[in-house]
Amino acid sequence: APSGFFPGSLFLFSRQTESLRRIAGPLNGLHALWSPGGTKVMVASTEAEGKNPRVAIMDTEGNPKGESAAATLPEKCAWHTSKKLYCAVAKSIPDDVVFPDDYLRGSFLTQDRLVVFDLENKESHYLLPDTNFDMTDIVITKNEEYLFFIDRHDGTLWSLRLK
Repeated sequence: APSGFFPGSLFLFSRQTESLRRIAGPLNGLHALWSPGGTKVMVASTEAEGKNPRVAIMDTEGNPKGESAAATLPEKCAWHTSKKLYCAVAKSIPDDVVFPDDYLRGSFLTQDRLVVFDLENKESHYLLPDTNFDMTDIVITKNEEYLFFIDRHDGTLWSLRLK
């Protein structure tokens, strides 16, 4: 599991050329989620000691395609297409927390906002600006009609009709 105390790197291995190339890193707390088709990757990371989480979207060459100060992790996000990413973003993180370590360990729970990142138009908006959910394991149906998630507070499964 990633740690806010230690740097990690993301590499891409090409079977055709048998080459290994660094896409991102070294970054503390590095955690990644590839888009469908593998053309983009969401990279979550922090500064030293797990502070100031952020998210970057990169292409397979490691070129940045967008960045946000969102406090989230890949298990709190789901790609719909390589152009649209849904994420549950924590409203706040306590100052004494090491992110993502303490969150992954279950030492604290978040209250999330559901955000849609539209990479094609380079904009984002809230679907749910204020919830008491700690959303994880987000899944979106292919027709983008429903979004499902688990609330870590009590383990319940929820659905949200998008259309």
